[in-house]
Amino acid sequence: MIDFKLIRKEVTELLVDIIKFDTTNPPGNERALAEFFAEKFNAEGIENKILDSSKPERATFWAKIPGEEDVNKLLLLSHLDVVPADKSLWSTDPFSGEIKDGYIYGRGALDIKILGAMHAVIMFLIKRNNIKLKYNLIMLSVADEEEGGSDGAKFVLENFPELTEAEFVLGEGGYGTLGILPENKPLFSLSTGEKGVTWVKATVEGQSGHGSMPLKESAPNNLINFLHKVANHRFPMKFTDSMKVFLQGIGDEKGGINKFLMNNVSTLSSFNFVRGKLEENSKLSAALQNTVSVTKINAGYKDNVIPEKAEATLDCRLVPGETVDGFLNELKLMAKPFGVKIEPINVFNPNESTLDTQLYKIMDDVFKEEEIVMLPYIAPGFTDTRFFRIRGSVGYGIVPIVVELEELEGIHGVDERVSVDNMEFGTRILFEIVKRFMEKI
Repeated sequence: MIDFKLIRKEVTELLVDIIKFDTTNPPGNERALAEFFAEKFNAEGIENKILDSSKPERATFWAKIPGEEDVNKLLLLSHLDVVPADKSLWSTDPFSGEIKDGYIYGRGALDIKILGAMHAVIMFLIKRNNIKLKYNLIMLSVADEEEGGSDGAKFVLENFPELTEAEFVLGEGGYGTLGILPENKPLFSLSTGEKGVTWVKATVEGQSGHGSMPLKESAPNNLINFLHKVANHRFPMKFTDSMKVFLQGIGDEKGGINKFLMNNVSTLSSFNFVRGKLEENSKLSAALQNTVSVTKINAGYKDNVIPEKAEATLDCRLVPGETVDGFLNELKLMAKPFGVKIEPINVFNPNESTLDTQLYKIMDDVFKEEEIVMLPYIAPGFTDTRFFRIRGSVGYGIVPIVVELEELEGIHGVDERVSVDNMEFGTRILFEIVKRFMEKI
């Protein structure tokens, strides 16, 4: 029987240690942290490697506990890098890992060095307790997630496929939250898929002229009119398998009219009232439809000159079931009347994993035992798990902690922190999931 009160201290101290490595991306400089992990795993007698990247200062950490059959069944995925932190705005040094009032403060405490610490301790516990596995268990902590993964997950999958491809992947993306269900019952939103990305540049050219003599169809005017149309366009709502289960689960918990609406939402969303209620929550709304956000606008070079060119950048996100090509064709049709040219900058299709797996059922069972409702969810953002789903893996996002909604604002924000209680709770929950799924019975 593992005493997780003792493990609490170990996983907390490990998170503090890895927060102290400044892996701000750019530039990343993840190799030193990868080497630190290697030392820890060597001390535990666990096979591990440092996987080189395209740059000498960057690296990914890999470790394996072999199973009875040499098949990579489950891969625990995290990343070594973090986003920048402005020290002047923090109450603590963001790379100190300071503990105060029961919380560990630091960049990466929630995104996502927390998983690196938990995954490592889970590997240690399996090794120390001589738990026999049916198949190989892999831990992978990659470089470059925060800048898109080209020097991290994408690189290692292309260059070390035999080490990094696995049937199932547990990565980042899902958190437990309070304040959504009645009676403050915890809800764990398991990330079972992610929206696709279509970042585009919208460019229009026209006649230039003097600012004192307006041109109705100038480049800036045509761009503005196109952006107005796009910003106000309501894309059809799409209810993926995951979001149907999510909405039905919310309805079942709330009961009454909510139960009726959520169990029939695919049909009723065509009514403006129902759609309006769904759109009141921006995160829920984003998970149900394609979205377009204007992120950059550039036009003009002198106060009294109408420029001959104007351009904007659009961040478009696509729900599973949509395709980049289909969406680009739709966007080009909307742009055509205004003479706007659409040029893709960065694209990848949406992805969603099936819910019909033994691993999903085990996770659901474990959360139920903790009296936590687990529901699948499509993440509006993207993580490295997308690379594995595209390769054919079943990928779920799970950060097994329960927090108030405002605590999640620390992700990429000021005073990012996680409670010591959650470090113990999350490690215990994730260990139980991995053990049940992988143990040789």
